[in-house]
Amino acid sequence: MIYLIGGAPRCGKTTLAQKLSKDLKISWLAADSLEGVVAAYLSKSDLKKLFPKSVMRKKTKRSNDLMYDTFSTKEITAVYIKQAQAIWKATRALVQASIYEGHDLIIEGYQLQPKLVAQLQKDFKEVKAVMLVKTDLESIITGALNSTNKHDWFIGNTKKTGTYRKIGLLIEKYSAYIIKESHNHHLRVIDTSSNFKAAVNLAAKYLKSK
Repeated sequence: MIYLIGGAPRCGKTTLAQKLSKDLKISWLAADSLEGVVAAYLSKSDLKKLFPKSVMRKKTKRSNDLMYDTFSTKEITAVYIKQAQAIWKATRALVQASIYEGHDLIIEGYQLQPKLVAQLQKDFKEVKAVMLVKTDLESIITGALNSTNKHDWFIGNTKKTGTYRKIGLLIEKYSAYIIKESHNHHLRVIDTSSNFKAAVNLAAKYLKSK
């Protein structure tokens, strides 16, 4: 079985993938890794065209403060969506190969957008999926500030307090996009804004159900 966990950034995708991996004793992979593989085979011109979020991050020196001061939430949301689409073929190839080889696998990432996930479920009966979102701005900010992950991009690359709210608005906006698209493609969406642990457990239970 292939388990796909998509949704907005900072909504619990990695936490769910780790829990599911432990429960089912199977491997999990972050879709960010696929970005790295695809990027390695692109020319500079194609990289700029297909990976606009990475280009934006580079231009703003990987500083959240500079990025969110320079670009609007709408612009940042757009590059997230554009860059996600750049690895759809690679994601499909991985899913197809894993099914062919009989390997169970969990894949998580914002790149697993509803349109792609729905198509994979249509083409392969061995695919199960869930989308995670957060719709409460204060919950998004509080959750990020309470993070104990020293590699957390939200707090690690942010110096100005005001930027937290801007990032939160991006996550809220991306979540709204995911909810709309998931509804259009009949996918299960779970909001992890309140009672995060219970929401993650619910998502895991859904994916493990027959």
